[in-house]
Amino acid sequence: MKKIILLIFGSVLIVSCGKGTNQIATTASNPSSTYEQRIPGSDSSIKILTSRSGLAWQPFYTNKISQILEGGIYGHIIDIDLDKSNLSELGCPKYNTASKIEKTTFWIAYLATISNIESGYASNFWIWDRWHKKSSGLFMVSAEDVDEYLSPTTGINYSITKLLDPSLNIESAIGLLYLQLTGQLHNQTTNNKLFYFDSKASWVTIGLSLRTDKAEFVRTFSFYSSQFPWCR
Repeated sequence: MKKIILLIFGSVLIVSCGKGTNQIATTASNPSSTYEQRIPGSDSSIKILTSRSGLAWQPFYTNKISQILEGGIYGHIIDIDLDKSNLSELGCPKYNTASKIEKTTFWIAYLATISNIESGYASNFWIWDRWHKKSSGLFMVSAEDVDEYLSPTTGINYSITKLLDPSLNIESAIGLLYLQLTGQLHNQTTNNKLFYFDSKASWVTIGLSLRTDKAEFVRTFSFYSSQFPWCR
């Protein structure tokens, strides 16, 4: 769910209310720096942006996403043909005809973009969001929402503490996104759509989590799509 972020001359301040522990670097020495990570199961790599707060997207996150797409409960997200207009906006119109490893790379980049905007890759804190729910972890997912939508399938009793675990937070984020893309999320006609309009906010790109300006998301993701010649 949406965090409170104050951008002050390039610095990022993430305000956490309650007992959460903040993993925040107040000002990045080079917030636009990048570093390479290997894509599991391939010889290719991807350049990853550091967050505005200077935190790094960990190799474990990349490996966990790859693992879920290989055979997790919501791994079939990779088999969904995505909305063509959304893909064009993201600079990746040929996603639907890409190979499995290329699609895996797309989702690693897509989820890294969401986490960068949502939490700045800070996994161990939570906030009260504007709907008075506790949102936590890499993707600022709400335990209440995850319980409602994912528990019937996973059998997990989610809590804010459990969702501070990056592994479960990643699984929950992919689960919500899968339900969005298959039209199973809060009575919205969202089949195949990465972006859809929520009357409570602006453009929503991951179910009940990220609510942000679409242009900001597209700008950030373009750093990744520009690395993927198969996208275009």
